[in-house]
Amino acid sequence: METSEFGRGFTYNIALFLMHRDRIMDVSVHIWFSGSSDHLVKLQIPQHYPEAFKKRIAAFRYKCLELAQFRSPPYATMEDAEWAIKEAKEILIVVDSGLGVEVCKGGWE
Repeated sequence: METSEFGRGFTYNIALFLMHRDRIMDVSVHIWFSGSSDHLVKLQIPQHYPEAFKKRIAAFRYKCLELAQFRSPPYATMEDAEWAIKEAKEILIVVDSGLGVEVCKGGWE
């Protein structure tokens, strides 16, 4: 199997992105986005997904990559990080539902 510094795939790369969740408190939000969004660079959006869902995923990736940039305002905020984590989980819930898995959100996410 080929290797990649930050991974290449869909659910795999979203999982790698989410693994950074607990690191937000250790660094600034900009640095957190910089490290976590590296896993979204080679995110492979499945072509068979409905167009609206592909656009949602692309918008998620674009916003996260933009927030990782150290540019003038708007700077990344904790609310941006919370949105990104929630959106990543929501995307995975849609994927599970599409696979026929009945999803029940956990109280201890």
